[in-house]
Amino acid sequence: MQVITIAPAANGWSVAIDGMANAMMFRSGALAEDAARRLAQRLADAGQDAKIQYQLRDGSRGPRFAYPARSWRSAVEAGQPLSVAA
Repeated sequence: MQVITIAPAANGWSVAIDGMANAMMFRSGALAEDAARRLAQRLADAGQDAKIQYQLRDGSRGPRFAYPARSWRSAVEAGQPLSVAA
């Protein structure tokens, strides 16, 4: 499972994925959340389980969201759209 973490940074918010050296930086939490959700959906569409977890500014953990893997074939057969890169 790929874990994507949204966390506060000095000048905004970061989005990091386990195993990647560099985090993405965003000025707002909304932009960070949008990027994390799109990344998680792309991973799920590619057949990898993904989870988004939040670290809040006070140090506590926020909500977590799971994106279970799905094959493109099963999604198409079920009539579900696959996410498209913007």
